[in-house]
Amino acid sequence: MLDFHQENELVLQVVAGSSDALERLVNKYRPLIFNIINRYHLHLYDPDDWMQEARLECLLTCRKFDPTAGSRFGSFYKLRFQNHIHSKLRKQFAKKRQTDFHCTPLEKLTSKDQELRQKGLVFLSRNPAVVLADFRAFCAGLSPVESQALLYIMGQKTPSEIWKSHRINLMSLKNAQQRVRQKLKRFLQAETG
Repeated sequence: MLDFHQENELVLQVVAGSSDALERLVNKYRPLIFNIINRYHLHLYDPDDWMQEARLECLLTCRKFDPTAGSRFGSFYKLRFQNHIHSKLRKQFAKKRQTDFHCTPLEKLTSKDQELRQKGLVFLSRNPAVVLADFRAFCAGLSPVESQALLYIMGQKTPSEIWKSHRINLMSLKNAQQRVRQKLKRFLQAETG
């Protein structure tokens, strides 16, 4: 167990750039970190994401901490980490991000969802009010450039592959991405009423 002076020394080492000191501090406060993260749920966060947030906030706390002020690092870190998680939760529950919260990433679809995808139907959400959309209908309304932009957005093609096969430059691809996003937003609004 680290005493007050050893902990302050670790904080100074972290500020100086020591990643070993940062890991020692994170390990010391691991029970505190798990106590905090067990109280909250952030959509699509796994344990590695949580620990990354904890490390980052520990680093930022070390940079802000003043050992001469008389307060203890642990209480300051706890306060900052909780506030950081609250900010993440506020962002997650913002009205404009509610569709993100209810959607499932393509890579997390189940085998039944995969069968539906092969038929051109996709789950838009786990919300029972929004069940299926005909993805083929959306794709049929895209121009050839927008179709390539959609493949790029979905990670199926790189800009260099698109340039080689269709001679679409990066600027045109970026503009087409914006149009695809706008069309998809309108399409989903029409599908969901």
